[in-house]
Amino acid sequence: MIMALDESITDLTVAFKVYLEYKKEYIKTFIVFLTGIIVLVFSGMLILRFVILDNYFQFDELIRSILMLIILLILCSIFFLLLSYARTTFGLTYDIMTSGELFTEFRRSITYFKRFWLYFVLLSLPYVLIIVLDQLFTIFILLELIQSTEDNRIFLVPIKIAVYLFDLMLYITLIEIFPSIIVVKKIRQCIIENMIILRQSLKRLFFSVGIYYLVFRGPMFIVEITRILMVTNETTFLFFNIIFAIFAFIYALIGLPILSLISTRIYNTTILKTKAEESESRG
Repeated sequence: MIMALDESITDLTVAFKVYLEYKKEYIKTFIVFLTGIIVLVFSGMLILRFVILDNYFQFDELIRSILMLIILLILCSIFFLLLSYARTTFGLTYDIMTSGELFTEFRRSITYFKRFWLYFVLLSLPYVLIIVLDQLFTIFILLELIQSTEDNRIFLVPIKIAVYLFDLMLYITLIEIFPSIIVVKKIRQCIIENMIILRQSLKRLFFSVGIYYLVFRGPMFIVEITRILMVTNETTFLFFNIIFAIFAFIYALIGLPILSLISTRIYNTTILKTKAEESESRG
C-alpha cells in the first residue's frame, strides 16, 4: 500500500514537471480543440435558429424535423471528432516519454489524429455519454425546479455522487487502453495489456488516478453539488454554469495532458517490466 502510494506521488510529480516543460505543445493542441468547439457551438446555434426555430426558409414541419435530425447528427459527429483530437495528447506524451523534445512537435498531433481518430472516438464514448446525459438531465431538472413551486432537488445529490463514482471507476479501469493503442494499434491487444496493468498495478492506478481525479474533477463536482442546492433562478443558474465551465476549461487545458502523462508512465513501467520478466523466463 505504502509502495503504491509512493509510486503514485512519483507519477504525479513527474507528470506535472513534464507538462511544464512541454506545455507549449499541449497548449497548441488545446487551442485547436477549443477553437473547434467554439466554432461548432456558434455555428450550431445559428443553424438551429434560422433553419429550425425561425424557419427562415419556410420549410414545412416534416422537412424541418428531418433537417433538425440531420443537423444534430452532423454536429454530434463533429463534436466526437473534436474529442478524438483532444485525445491526441496521448500520442504527444508517447513521443515525449520515448523520444524526447527532438521529435515532440505540435504537428504530430495531426498525425496521431489521422491514425487513431476512430479508436479515440470509440474509447471516449463511455466517458462522453455519462457526462453529456448527466449534464442534460441535471440542467433539465434544475430549469423545471426554477419554474416550479415544489422543491425536491435533494434527490439529485445521490445521483450526482453515483455518476462521479462510476466515472472515476471508468477512469481507473479503462484509462490504460489509451497509451496502449498508441503502441500496439490493436484493440484486442490493448484490452489484454489493460488487464495486465490492472492485475499488477491496481493500487498504483487507484492512488494516481484517484488523486488526479480529486484535483481536476473534484472542483467540478463541488460546483455541481452547490449548483443543485443553491440554484433558485436563472441568474444563479447562469453563474454556476460559468464557474463550472471555467473548471472544465482548466481540466481540458491541464488535466487531460496530465492524465496522459500519468497513464503513459504507468503503462511504460508496468508493460516494460512484464516484458522483461517474460524475456528472463524464456532465457
